[in-house]
Amino acid sequence: MKRKNNTLYAILGILNGGPHSGYDIRKRFGGSLQYFWSESYGQIYPVLKQLVEDGFAELMETEDPRGKKVYRITAQGRDLFQQWIKEPVNPIQYRDELLLKLSLADRKDDFSMILLLRKEAIELKAMVEELRRQKEGLQRPFQREEFPTWLLTLDYGIASAEARLQWCEQAITNLEGRSDGNGEKERVY
Repeated sequence: MKRKNNTLYAILGILNGGPHSGYDIRKRFGGSLQYFWSESYGQIYPVLKQLVEDGFAELMETEDPRGKKVYRITAQGRDLFQQWIKEPVNPIQYRDELLLKLSLADRKDDFSMILLLRKEAIELKAMVEELRRQKEGLQRPFQREEFPTWLLTLDYGIASAEARLQWCEQAITNLEGRSDGNGEKERVY
């Protein structure tokens, strides 16, 4: 099956929520979307240009003295976005550098792996706190109705981060308590 250009659809989805500049779109990818999707400026601007050329988006007239380009979705773009929303998703292409390092490390690397796991745990705790803050912000009745599917992605993010955090803590415990082969436990600090 041919892979879809999900960058195109991600940008259409953002434009579907209202007009945005390329900079604003990048901020969305660097904000709440960063927990499950990312796009760089180098990906965003060529796709915006292509969306305009193909009639899926258009440049808006602005009074901005800096010449800021603001894009909006067209009816044709909305139709394409709605078609994409209904299509089956591509299989997840999972790439996790921490798991790769753990799978290739040996006993002499335990200390380094524990440090990586501890750093990951700290970052995960911060992520869970941030996602919970975002969820609390969407709990007001008017926002809950406006963003019901966004609440689902926040719930997934929280559950996923909490599960990985629990795994990190267990992995640290396991590595710290490894036997040295003589029945003696090694403590790695």
